[in-house]
Amino acid sequence: MQSPLYEGISAPLEPLQGTSLGSYIAFEAKSYQLYVQQAGSDIKGSPFALTVKADRVCGTASTLTGAGLTAASLSPAVNTFRIQARDAFGNVRSDGNAQDERFFVRVVRTRSPNLQGAIYGGLPAFSGWTALADPGDIPTLHSTLIADGGELAGTFLVPIIPSPAGQAHYIHSSWIQRGGLHATYYSSDFSMPTSALPPPCSACASLHKFPVTVSSGALSTRPSSLDSALVGVGSVCGSQSCNLVVRWAGVVRACTTDAADSTCLGAPSYHRDFKWTIATDDRVKLWIDNKLIIDQWSSLDASSPSGTAVFRHPHTVLDLFAEYQRLSTDVISSSPVVLLDTGHDGTFQPIHSMRLYRTESLQGSPSYIDVYPT
Repeated sequence: MQSPLYEGISAPLEPLQGTSLGSYIAFEAKSYQLYVQQAGSDIKGSPFALTVKADRVCGTASTLTGAGLTAASLSPAVNTFRIQARDAFGNVRSDGNAQDERFFVRVVRTRSPNLQGAIYGGLPAFSGWTALADPGDIPTLHSTLIADGGELAGTFLVPIIPSPAGQAHYIHSSWIQRGGLHATYYSSDFSMPTSALPPPCSACASLHKFPVTVSSGALSTRPSSLDSALVGVGSVCGSQSCNLVVRWAGVVRACTTDAADSTCLGAPSYHRDFKWTIATDDRVKLWIDNKLIIDQWSSLDASSPSGTAVFRHPHTVLDLFAEYQRLSTDVISSSPVVLLDTGHDGTFQPIHSMRLYRTESLQGSPSYIDVYPT
């Protein structure tokens, strides 16, 4: 016996006499019988057949199952798990791979057992100072996802070479949405370089937390749009002189289209060259796919530091994590910092918003994986 919903209400529509507007709330996706009554009696046609469909996919409500989420064997063993797409109310979705939204699963490997980004609300998959950087290291293992009976079946391999001994493995499962990425702002007096930042700026307006590209200027976040939050007597600093750190986190796609055409260069390897434009004293870092490809944090070696990442296919997506520091002496006067990469004509340009994705972690993600010999 299904419990009925009694939340339906109606109200007269003025000036349409004799007409009422009815409303109700249903959270469970299924078939219903909708009864409309007056003075305890059904009106003509009541009950009405009603079907409530699931809403759009919600990453935090989608669920993960499978042995591969907590334990893995070395290659050639194939490690498996499953993803069930759900909406915000927990209703099952069977079509959770739209063009601008998709699931993205990867196993991040570090030299430290500590989960990255555990403080201040967490960070996406990147290794920070524990990143694997020795020749032959593979910092990130990418999962393959295929549709299977209304769910997604996922698989990944843990290579024997180089040896995973001494490495920690965490599986990160995300729902990603195209159109920009996430930014976090830190404003305080601290020594540079530093690995310990204060809590992020809580006064920063939410509209600045999802910029369309990686930039501190008019394209995104600084300097003018956040001055009231980051500097000044009423800011989190309480003065005009405070250091500023911005962290951008998300996912970047190789190309803006699904086909290998003129928007991609260097096929079939799809190399992308990244470059920062910075002021004299600005400090920057950039991780792509958990690899630190630009590091100008403790020294000022180049006015436009650069690095290269390789995408396997035009539709390949990789984790992007960028970190920027502006000292208090330059917080107002410096020109904006911008992250560029090679565009369709081979010149450097800001990364297009349609190649950037925000991440939303699934239930139970990330999780630590015990790796066992085959």
